[in-house]
Amino acid sequence: MRKKTEQITELTPDVINKMIQQKQFIDAEKLIKLGLKQAPHHALLHYYLGRVYYESNRFDLAIKELKIASQEMPDYQNIYLMLFNIYSAKNDLENAIVNIEKALQLNKQNTELQIQYLYYLYLNKLHQKAFTYLKQIEPNIKNNKVFYNMVGLLYRDVGDFENATTYFNKSIALDPNYFEVFNNMAFIYLQTGQHSDAIQILKKCLALSPNFVDAYVAITNHYLALSQLASALESIQTAFELAPNNHDVVALNLQVARYACDWVKVEELTPMLDKIIHKCLNQNVLVPERPWLNVTRTQDNQQNFLVAKNSTDCYLNPRIAEYKTSFKFNRPANKKIKIGYFSNDFYDHPTMHLVGNLFKYHNRDLFEIHLFSYGPIKENDPYFDLAKNSADYFYDLAENGFLKTSEFIYQKNIDVLVDLKGYTTGSKLEVSALKPAPILLQYLGYPGTMGNDKYDYIITDNIVTPLDDEKYYSEKFVYLPYTYQVTDNQQIIADKVYTRKDFDLPEDVIILSTFNNSFKIEKECFVTWLDILKKYDNTILWIYEPNDFIKKHLTEFAKRYNNTEERIYFAPKLKKEAHLSRIKLVDLMLDTFTCNGHTTTTDALWSGVPVITLKGKHFASRVSASILTAMKLPELITESKQDYVEKISHYCKNPNELEKLKQKIADNRLTTPLFQSEAFASYLDKAYLEIYKRYQDGKTPEHLTIDLTS
Repeated sequence: MRKKTEQITELTPDVINKMIQQKQFIDAEKLIKLGLKQAPHHALLHYYLGRVYYESNRFDLAIKELKIASQEMPDYQNIYLMLFNIYSAKNDLENAIVNIEKALQLNKQNTELQIQYLYYLYLNKLHQKAFTYLKQIEPNIKNNKVFYNMVGLLYRDVGDFENATTYFNKSIALDPNYFEVFNNMAFIYLQTGQHSDAIQILKKCLALSPNFVDAYVAITNHYLALSQLASALESIQTAFELAPNNHDVVALNLQVARYACDWVKVEELTPMLDKIIHKCLNQNVLVPERPWLNVTRTQDNQQNFLVAKNSTDCYLNPRIAEYKTSFKFNRPANKKIKIGYFSNDFYDHPTMHLVGNLFKYHNRDLFEIHLFSYGPIKENDPYFDLAKNSADYFYDLAENGFLKTSEFIYQKNIDVLVDLKGYTTGSKLEVSALKPAPILLQYLGYPGTMGNDKYDYIITDNIVTPLDDEKYYSEKFVYLPYTYQVTDNQQIIADKVYTRKDFDLPEDVIILSTFNNSFKIEKECFVTWLDILKKYDNTILWIYEPNDFIKKHLTEFAKRYNNTEERIYFAPKLKKEAHLSRIKLVDLMLDTFTCNGHTTTTDALWSGVPVITLKGKHFASRVSASILTAMKLPELITESKQDYVEKISHYCKNPNELEKLKQKIADNRLTTPLFQSEAFASYLDKAYLEIYKRYQDGKTPEHLTIDLTS
């Protein structure tokens, strides 16, 4: 008995705190419980026992003890802060907020706690609640760099880049060495395409903090956007050395390796990333590989769908969960059906190269065309002028946050909103997810499902998405006749007639070519081409060269593989009109496998050059098959790699047949459906009419096939 009494006399806060700091949790628990036997209602002892449980990650036991303590000590702030931390760790948002708000009620002037609360609201995408709280506390917080950075993040997260930049600059003015702010600001430049400016501020960030992994990730993305692959490889390698198990670093490292055609690294990183994806999907946490990169890397329809759905569930939905919009669509019908196209690509971009005059061709007796743009507005850009001048209304919403943009679209009474971006770079998916129009379509920009039940339909055809694939899509299919892909039959081909000499290409050889982006060129694909070169001495391979790094990797690989490096030539970037003229020098275009040419395949056919494709297993790998079918060139579609090789070999052995093929393309160019742009617009009009009628009749979305005779 005497021994127990002596132990109890040692039960002081200093003793308990020291034991907890030294992680002597078992001894501390025994000592506190001994005290509670003598004083079972001792609030402070319950608090310390709760703290022991908290520090040893026994959260449920900690909650029980802390709640007991709070009943006797309702004004003790530390209890609520600890409960806040526990509920945060348990992802119990509601209880976490309740407890930090109780702590704030006890210490309303604690700036550090106020900022912590604001940051927590930001992390959990509670934007409206955060902005309401911001109005309360901002007048009393002066010259606080952490606060200004926090407010900048809040504005950035809702797409209000102007206010975000203002607050980031306030933070930097107070502390020019506050490196995190530079990284936060650089994200805005990524979204707005100001890559060179972003790189400069990220270099400042890394000079201040050479081991800041997030900044290496950010600067890598900007180098990629500028096709500065050597710099991208260097920065992501540094990040990988600093954090080899970081999910985002692994995913980006693989992405850069794909762009660089560094297949040694691709083969090393692919199983790592697939393992991470599998783990993230099982744990319902955000997958680090974005859906666009996933569909261009693997033809696994199920994984493509699950990654897209994961992006919706774990990224998009939490960002909009707090917004309770009052969008109601039981309003009088418009005199004309209002079609809204939503994109940031209304400029010299592959999307506009395809869309061309589509907006102009819509039936104005039936439709009113609205373009909602949130991308760069470039002076003297003919594609921007074409888009703006061929629509009934054009809106520049680049400076608006996503809620304001969504409300703006809603106020325009749009009947059918067409998202031309999907999961591609710079998209504002939050706007579509808030669904500011009663019917939402996914079209053209992204070759796959959104995995999002807010999208009613995807514009497609029965080649890229056969009905058997419906289980991998959240949208219903709207099957257009011939092909889903719009084309522009008014594209200008430069008058200049190029010769092989202009590009240092040899005479008297068959020019095999690909002008697809480098990330589409997989090892299996390239090896197939090299085998063709080795087998047929009368061939060369002409590849689009976005940078010197591609040239280095591909020629070194060719040398190691079969000594064909001297038969590989590289094409520099040209303006679109000149590029279309240059394509005419090619004898045969070779399509890539997992992600076909889209605009690239169309460009080749418009310039009169045949394209051989291997029809794959998912949307992105079947696009060229769809395009070639619409131009009535089924002989250029292959069903297996062996068939692909044999088809190319046939034309290498019989070059005279290439001329016949080119003549067929010339004959078909304006007589087959592919380049009948006005007819395509009429098919799309019929689709919009049928979709809208179903909506007006109160019918749910269903797969639709647009009948040419209807």
